[in-house]
Amino acid sequence: MCTKESAIEGAFARWATSYRLVAVKLGSKWVRGLPDRMILGPGARVLFLEFKRPGESATKYQDFIHRMLRSYGFTVRVVDSVKEAKEICSKFFYQEK
Repeated sequence: MCTKESAIEGAFARWATSYRLVAVKLGSKWVRGLPDRMILGPGARVLFLEFKRPGESATKYQDFIHRMLRSYGFTVRVVDSVKEAKEICSKFFYQEK
């Protein structure tokens, strides 16, 4: 069965809301390659997530943008499942000190 990227992203966004995280959908007609979601959480922390279908990876241009964001000090992760996104957010926002 083929899981759509949008289905993974949507399920994650609903979960994020239930955990008091703000999952902002990113999109710009001027800036290509932005991650799909900017997650805002406790402690003024920001995490960027790029959602992909299972087994897929970011494009070269997305990799470039992700490296740029990381060079500014942001955390950017590429995920291909709701479970993986939940685990990353749980650790990033609630277990790291």
